[in-house]
Amino acid sequence: MHSVSIRGMPPTPDQHRRALHHWLTVHRISGSKLSLESGLSRAFVSAHLNGHSERLISSNWVKLAQGASRLLGREVTVGELQGDADQAQNIEIRFKAGAGAEIHKIDGDAAFADTIAPPGFVGTACMVVGDSGVPMFEPGDILFIAPGEKPSDLIIGKVMVVRVKDGPELVKRVMRGSRKGRYDLQSINPGSPTLPDRALEEVARIRWIKRAG
Repeated sequence: MHSVSIRGMPPTPDQHRRALHHWLTVHRISGSKLSLESGLSRAFVSAHLNGHSERLISSNWVKLAQGASRLLGREVTVGELQGDADQAQNIEIRFKAGAGAEIHKIDGDAAFADTIAPPGFVGTACMVVGDSGVPMFEPGDILFIAPGEKPSDLIIGKVMVVRVKDGPELVKRVMRGSRKGRYDLQSINPGSPTLPDRALEEVARIRWIKRAG
């Protein structure tokens, strides 16, 4: 099912709500089950499905898509839930990468801004605000980051968002450490040091970069 625009107008929140209803019916998933898997309250999701709330913000749509992906065992996009699988989408910039390529959540409910994400993208948007990613990233670039996954040999040599065990989230090039389960984290900026033999809890791929300007 696809939401239909009227005379070129974008789909309304009510069309998105009806598309979500349809998706749940087709896949025989209750709103309660989806809300639990998405980390959202059952009352909150129920209010939207019943038309008691006008719209969901983009970050909540992302949570629903991530929960739906876990339930089905495949990637479910925000566009699929909204019936707009082929359309680009607005998502909020909720994170920033600053000094030391460390990623921080933006304080409070307000984000920097909305940005256009690729069609079907599921994940988070992070703005580069420092020069620790030079020359690969410039201040103002927006990184579109996929949901996290467990570390494996497939990440060796790649620039990833990594969550260090009992430590911060960083944007680093992942290399083999001195023993199994340990990784050397190379800085993108050649002026910054490598962090040796770090244990990682989770890694996430950078799916797309929107260049500043």
